[in-house]
Amino acid sequence: MVLLVRGCGVPCRARHHTAQGASRGDSGMTAIIEAQSLSKWFGEVVAVNNLDLNIEERITGLLGPNGAGKSTFIKLALGLYRPSRGEMRVFGQKPRNNLDVLRRIGYC
Repeated sequence: MVLLVRGCGVPCRARHHTAQGASRGDSGMTAIIEAQSLSKWFGEVVAVNNLDLNIEERITGLLGPNGAGKSTFIKLALGLYRPSRGEMRVFGQKPRNNLDVLRRIGYC
């Protein structure tokens, strides 16, 4: 499974929200994908549990054993799943049913 996200190229400073809503981290790079207190469960199965994560504009890999929640996280970032709790943002926007976000993402 591959997720390609085109970077936004916005210069960054200390952590705060920009006018577009994209969060900026301490490293000076824009957070492309943000998860805040993100959880997703299917019945009694917890796939993602209280995840806080900022993925910045660079090459990033998701590694983990089977059942760790990698595919669920990507499907949350694509807006294919609705979070059970918390919030997912891509380019500072909620990805679910958001064509502006989805046009910038490749998934296979």
